[in-house]
Amino acid sequence: MSDRTRQLAAAAAAGDLDAFTELVRRLQDMAYGYACSLLGDRHLAEDATCEAFLQMWRDLPSVREPAALPAWLRRIVFKHCDRIRRVRRVPTVSLAAAGDARSGSPGPAETAQNREMAERILNAVRSLPESLRTSTTLFYINGYSVAEIAEFLEAPPGTIRRRLHDARKRLKERMMSMVADTIKDTALPEDFADRLVMFPFPRIEPEVEVMDLPDEAISLRCVDSHSHFTPLVAGGACDWCFYDRPGGVLTGVNESRVVGLSRRGARTLLRVWNRYTDLQRAGRQKWEETHLLIEQDTYRWVELARPKPGRLIVGDYKFPGDPEGSLCKPEPMNLSIGTKWSTGDGRGEVVGVSRVRVAERDWRCAKIAFAAQFGKSGGKTPTVLAEWHVAESGRTVFFRRYNGPGYCAAEKPRSFESLAGELETEFEGTPFRHSYDCLPDLALENVFAAP
Repeated sequence: MSDRTRQLAAAAAAGDLDAFTELVRRLQDMAYGYACSLLGDRHLAEDATCEAFLQMWRDLPSVREPAALPAWLRRIVFKHCDRIRRVRRVPTVSLAAAGDARSGSPGPAETAQNREMAERILNAVRSLPESLRTSTTLFYINGYSVAEIAEFLEAPPGTIRRRLHDARKRLKERMMSMVADTIKDTALPEDFADRLVMFPFPRIEPEVEVMDLPDEAISLRCVDSHSHFTPLVAGGACDWCFYDRPGGVLTGVNESRVVGLSRRGARTLLRVWNRYTDLQRAGRQKWEETHLLIEQDTYRWVELARPKPGRLIVGDYKFPGDPEGSLCKPEPMNLSIGTKWSTGDGRGEVVGVSRVRVAERDWRCAKIAFAAQFGKSGGKTPTVLAEWHVAESGRTVFFRRYNGPGYCAAEKPRSFESLAGELETEFEGTPFRHSYDCLPDLALENVFAAP
């Protein structure tokens, strides 16, 4: 391990987040390449790599000998890969799919040809014995030297050279240049380390279990179960992670922060910053500021005007598409099975009691179905079904979105047609298919907890 890597490890162990980020950049492809060789699926490998680095961040202070860091990281990656192999179904997205995101915009014929070639090459690599497959993947994924691979795998350099030689013989020399290019194309995105630090969440949806409790009743009080999830107090914060179907891959994170608080008589005025980051696109959106006026146990969105210095006028806020402002004045709701209400063009109903488990934590919840027209023009048939699970504390801990017929056009990503084969449900006689899940940080806080 280089002197610079040792320095970064020491600084990260002392709590330097910038040093940790740089350390991840140096080691990420080594860890990820190893995970790929074990799992054979790029999304699951990224998830295992993410979890391994987060555990490394927690446990770095306990590492007494920085020189042992690469081998220690390998053992952590193996542990998380082993857990994924035991609890996950057969991988659904192969390594070959990694090339699609990097290939620009080729035509359908070229895309199919590239994918077929990449799959053939990666199948050849996957057919190698594990020791040869691992050494080959690490050697080609990001130009790691034989010495670095030997340190990571805790094997003599001569052994690594022999494995690479044997792999070349098995794969044939004429294929090796294509193997090198294909494996390199599966590497992690350049901003992986930055994303890891900004969004320390699973890249693949954690194990979520939703159990209906048909013989149980529930009664709880909440304020607007489907509009606001951030604790409305000074410093309140919540991150919502969006996992798209199929595959349950993290595609976006919505951040919400209470950044200011002032008193206005018996009421409280909050400044809230919100930002949604689409992880499939480069860059991040800017923070947008909104304002909430709280009175007792309810709140409403408001607009502020400052016509003169020292004056502040508070007016109702109208959400786009909701000219009546019915979404702008959330009020306390007493929820029990059978409770119904309407908002804008949608209607909601408490349809039962559920138990939601995320990782090792669970909540007893009111299960709410909310159907609305969204994403298409005209007609009265609902196109979207939202399923909310509101805990007895009054906070939502899980949200599931379904799309119905007519939502977007056929074959479009996340349209009803494109989601064929996904979880399907029915509401008021209309079928819906699973589009994405949404998990808040309070439900994710134990996902990366050390065992």
